[in-house]
Amino acid sequence: MIIFPDTNLFIHFRDLRELEWSDVTSDPTVTLIAGRTVQKELQKKRHELRGRSQDRARRYAKALGDIVAAGAPELLRDAGPRLVLDYVARPVGWTAPRDLAEGWGDDQLVADALAYRVQHPDASIAVLSDDAEVMAVAYAHNIAVLRPPTRWELPTEATTEQREIARLTREVSDLKRRGPAVDCALTHADAEIKNFLSLIITRRDALTETEIETVLARATAARPLATQFDTPHGSDPDAYDPPSEKTIAAYTGAYERWRAELRAEIERRGQRSKIAVARVSLTLTVQNLGVEPAENMRVVIQASDGLKLYEPTETAPPPLEPAAFRDPPRPPRPTRKRVPGQGFDLSELEGLEDYEDPSARRRSAFEQVIAQSHTMRDLDSLSRHTLMPIRPISAEPRDPQAFYRRMPHENRKGGSYWDYECESFPHLADPEPFEFDVVAMLAEDGPITGEIGVRVTANNLRTPVEATLRLRLDVRRDDAVAEIARLLDLEPSGS
Repeated sequence: MIIFPDTNLFIHFRDLRELEWSDVTSDPTVTLIAGRTVQKELQKKRHELRGRSQDRARRYAKALGDIVAAGAPELLRDAGPRLVLDYVARPVGWTAPRDLAEGWGDDQLVADALAYRVQHPDASIAVLSDDAEVMAVAYAHNIAVLRPPTRWELPTEATTEQREIARLTREVSDLKRRGPAVDCALTHADAEIKNFLSLIITRRDALTETEIETVLARATAARPLATQFDTPHGSDPDAYDPPSEKTIAAYTGAYERWRAELRAEIERRGQRSKIAVARVSLTLTVQNLGVEPAENMRVVIQASDGLKLYEPTETAPPPLEPAAFRDPPRPPRPTRKRVPGQGFDLSELEGLEDYEDPSARRRSAFEQVIAQSHTMRDLDSLSRHTLMPIRPISAEPRDPQAFYRRMPHENRKGGSYWDYECESFPHLADPEPFEFDVVAMLAEDGPITGEIGVRVTANNLRTPVEATLRLRLDVRRDDAVAEIARLLDLEPSGS
């Protein structure tokens, strides 16, 4: 098979040796002939084109020159099929048909095939092209046409702009591999959060006077003041004397003191159980996943829209646990009547200690303290003369791989801007945690919104690492009366 390919085969298709020639012919030998038309176009394109196309035009233009100089074709492949590249000039004096324009490349490619057929009338000749004009002219002159498969084509060559983008991408990738790569994440309740966190917050007001009286009434209804002092069940009422007026008066006084202390405890717990602020615990973790330490690294945490930052230990005290208030004093019991001549019965005094005013005991203990005051003053005077002078404590050197605060201590509690610094944050070390609480005042029942921003910078970090968390707190009002009754276990037994 003799094939006259157009110029595209040499410039835009894969190497001639690699092509699957069985796609277009089953002949065992394929001879590729580049005539005058293809040779001129290769010479022209070796100067006009750029990049890969220019290199291929130069390569095949030189190959054709070597073939002419050697006077023999070039063997490209031995078998499968055998592939030969040759240059054949037109016969001297041969003239192309008048319908084939001299200055038109498509026509002249067909003219090269016609000139070869004149010299080799029995040869099997075809033109290889996917150009519609070439195909039409070849068919008009009874020349067979072979169309190259799409899979023969080379991948599209990148433009100058694309090559520049690829080069810059490689440089950036190389810089990333050589420097630090800082990653940060925010977590709440051990779960990572990305951009938004929504929570429901409970608000509980302090008890009003009316609510305090409501709780107190519920408690005294469950533990009322005794007014009836019955004899033991199954006993002879005539064998017992009722409690004396003195005992009943002492019991009544003790009960009123218990009631007053219970009211004070209700008020105290109502004040402590008040929830006037919302607190959300967050943890920021920072890690260097690169191949170099981050030099002079800074981590900034900033709250906006009225949100404040607190250390976890500086926020709310631990929640109150349920603790039943002590029971009221026991009512006095009737005493067994004395038989004439019987001595004094100690049971008449039973229970009186329950009605004693505890303030009297406190006064007695206070008097003992006063009695010992002279001894305490002597000890204090002695200690002033025997204490050793305090040596100044020198500041410990900083750990270059640890984080330290940059802001004054007074700005850490309830501030909105925290700033940390580290001289050399190591790479591939454990993540560094920053724990903090976000606090918002619950002045209204409506939702509270705000943002927490994080910014990480370093001298050798190409771009800052930033993260923003949008926070939404929906407020739910709690029943303060029910909560205090639960904390003090004031519900009637069996209710």
